[in-house]
Amino acid sequence: MKSVTFFTLDKLQSHLQSIAIHYSKVVCIADSNTFKFCFHRLGINADTIVIPAGEEHKNIASCISIWEQLTQLNVDRNALILSLGGGMITDLGSFAASCFKRGVTHINIPTSLLGMVDASVGGKTGIDFLGFKNQIGVFDSACESYICSDLLSTLPARELNSAWSEIIKHYLIHDEEAFLEFTKSDNKSTLSYNDMQGLIERAVAIKSHFVSQDPFDKGVRKALNFGHTIGHAIESYYLTTSAPLLHGEAVAIGLIAESFITYNRQKISDIDLNSITSTLHYRIALAPIHPDAFESIYSLALKDKKNTTTINCVLLYGIGQFELDVPIHHDEILLALNHYNSTCEQYT
Repeated sequence: MKSVTFFTLDKLQSHLQSIAIHYSKVVCIADSNTFKFCFHRLGINADTIVIPAGEEHKNIASCISIWEQLTQLNVDRNALILSLGGGMITDLGSFAASCFKRGVTHINIPTSLLGMVDASVGGKTGIDFLGFKNQIGVFDSACESYICSDLLSTLPARELNSAWSEIIKHYLIHDEEAFLEFTKSDNKSTLSYNDMQGLIERAVAIKSHFVSQDPFDKGVRKALNFGHTIGHAIESYYLTTSAPLLHGEAVAIGLIAESFITYNRQKISDIDLNSITSTLHYRIALAPIHPDAFESIYSLALKDKKNTTTINCVLLYGIGQFELDVPIHHDEILLALNHYNSTCEQYT
């Protein structure tokens, strides 16, 4: 895995300026929001490619648009491509850059908390296809990430808060002490730079621990999918509606549902389940899922790329410990979604 480097904003600007002179051209891929609020803060001259904001644009049409514009800009293999945005842009931009001319040097600059602690770390790139999350993509170990928590000031509260799910997930699979510490902390709407920087660095260290052992997601790295089997199915379902969920919101629901399955299999206590559930609800505004959607969510889970002949899931056996490739079944998923809905009544 290539490096993850932390910068303050002024040091990020000076670093980008110092490396830009070594490339034939610098191109920044951004979405409509990050272009408006973040690009000027980089302090560099670069050509820009702007994609409409939203997960629904993480698709092959956007890739084609990027490749067309890179071609029109006469980008060669000695250029540098920056992907400036949340997980949608870092996934999409990295995938497009890794394919163009068989690979152009590229750097992720995540602007969302979710991107900083998860999406931009670990070399996974990809796009959604035919309604399924991340169906097309490659592992790209050459991509670096520059993390600057100053950029979080541009985020709306919903975007910022949704990322807690990935941070909590990291703790649940690897760091019981951090999870217990987190559950006792105040539910602050804003955190200081030092607080936020510490949370990001701890989460990145956990993800890097798994990625370094298993860069191609064949073994222990699969633990990072906890909450994502059901969560990705929920996210894919809501992308077909007029009110899409953010990735972190869908993962939060997946974490509650998969924790309930873990509890039903007597792998965690009711105290653990309640602690996980309450922590997610207090940090992230979550709403119930209409029961009419349950079968569609199950069908989408059946087609998850992590499956073999069964729906495979990561389950816990205690906080900080996990089991990989655990088959889960139709009735368990529907029961877990019903349980999730009951928690919404409890915490709203």
